[in-house]
Amino acid sequence: MVRSSGRIVARSSFLQQLFYLFSCKRVVTFEREKRYIEIYRKTWWFKKASDFVCYDQVSDVSFGFEDWNDFGFEFWQDGYEKIWVSLELKNSDELVPLVCFEGEGSRETGIFGTLLGDSIFDFRGNQQALASEFYNTVKDELGMWSR
Repeated sequence: MVRSSGRIVARSSFLQQLFYLFSCKRVVTFEREKRYIEIYRKTWWFKKASDFVCYDQVSDVSFGFEDWNDFGFEFWQDGYEKIWVSLELKNSDELVPLVCFEGEGSRETGIFGTLLGDSIFDFRGNQQALASEFYNTVKDELGMWSR
């Protein structure tokens, strides 16, 4: 996420783009002066689309969480996590996804997680902190704290 002269820009990480062989990309731009949000998506190298949402159309900012177990066992608590930050629109039940933060789970880390079957080299992603920071930035940008 980059802030500069009345703009906030969040984009897909280089590693994510590399993992998908640069076939997909997502860029979310907040234009403070023009009071709109542009959501740019590229999929399958050539299919590109942009959506625009006016600040006045947004009723709230949503925070979604989902996790996947490494091996499909229900007792595993430290899998792969995805955290979505989305917009809720006025007069609509539609959620407009902005950014997804992905990474290794962070619930059972350290020796306790390792002994319960996590990998010997236990990794912990920083996706929860990044998602929380982005969520707070979006709420602040849209003036949602006072609502």
